[in-house]
Amino acid sequence: TVNSVRIMEYLSRITSFNVQYYNGSTWVNVVTGTTLGDLTWTKYTFADVSAQRWRIYINTSSANPGIREFNIFNKDIQDAIYYYCDANPSTISIGVLGYYEEV
Repeated sequence: TVNSVRIMEYLSRITSFNVQYYNGSTWVNVVTGTTLGDLTWTKYTFADVSAQRWRIYINTSSANPGIREFNIFNKDIQDAIYYYCDANPSTISIGVLGYYEEV
């Protein structure tokens, strides 16, 4: 169960986005936003959700968008599922961070 996301953008090009989870039949929005900012953490919290599939859906951008990092976690127990996207948007590696400490 997660209830928070943190996103860091690369080059500040995103102008509209959604964070979504898959409920088994459709993608559901939990966050809707406009800009994130270059190399700045933006944090969103929402009601608890249990899902295995998550994504950032970029609706519009001023140029090719880039996500530097995308973290989803439960802020109450501080366990994180950590998604790291390299500065090169075509390179994505996925790992698990067992403990997340909020800064």
